[in-house]
Amino acid sequence: MKIIRAKDYKDMSRKAANIISAQVIMKPNCVLGLATGGTPVGAYAQLVEWYNKGDLDFSEVTTVNLDEYRGLPKEHPESYWSFMHKNLFDHVNIRPEAIHLPDGTNPDAADACAKYNYFLPVLLFSLHPLSSFPDHSVFREESVPPGFPEFHAYTEQPACKKPRLFHRSEADNH
Repeated sequence: MKIIRAKDYKDMSRKAANIISAQVIMKPNCVLGLATGGTPVGAYAQLVEWYNKGDLDFSEVTTVNLDEYRGLPKEHPESYWSFMHKNLFDHVNIRPEAIHLPDGTNPDAADACAKYNYFLPVLLFSLHPLSSFPDHSVFREESVPPGFPEFHAYTEQPACKKPRLFHRSEADNH
């Protein structure tokens, strides 16, 4: 795992945007694993700014977001679908069919998770913290950087009512 130090939020956002933009420039048809929440908003704003200047092209990029609220329609203003559109997708030239978020309204959570497991091996870049909150689907890191072999990745809807990120040693208990 590479830890990048930043002076402040603005510096961190710019550094994150630099990493993402380098991936998009070096491999225009890359797959980006993207996060939601307050942390990446500054990075997304920087990417939009560079796109508006003509420095970035998202026309071949595929994105995968790794969580969504169960039971919340994508059009709901609090959904991660809405968040990503408000902060990034509506402002760049990404193809709608290249945007992938879990379907929070799918009543078959196992099916929704199985469909998402397809994407995990092809994620070439991921801006996603190792965290999960109540009422989210769960993402487990399979190919976390060397030195962290205790983590495994797959998407699942645990039997518990409040999904969370599990340590591998806990997996058999759920």
